[in-house]
Amino acid sequence: MSGLGQAASQQAALQQALQLSAQMLGAARAQEWGVIVDLRPGYDAVLQRGTPATEANRGILLELQCQHRQLVELVDRARDRVRTELEQQQRNHRALNAYLMPCDED
Repeated sequence: MSGLGQAASQQAALQQALQLSAQMLGAARAQEWGVIVDLRPGYDAVLQRGTPATEANRGILLELQCQHRQLVELVDRARDRVRTELEQQQRNHRALNAYLMPCDED
């Protein structure tokens, strides 16, 4: 493949990664976590092809980095919400168990 052909192929791969990243970010904003799970293998495969960080690719790489940060932030927030809800559920469960325990009557 010629230098221009390879550059075009790399540019196309980065554009595909950017599109998949945008879809994953949209899914995260909509809390559609299954969509992210489905898209992630394709996204990873595109990125694993390896694309050099050239000046021509700089803008796309910066956008990918920005979207990745946003995605990580949304996932972190969702994980924190789930952790908080789980902790509350566990407290409620312990309280209910304590309430339902039979008392020893003398």
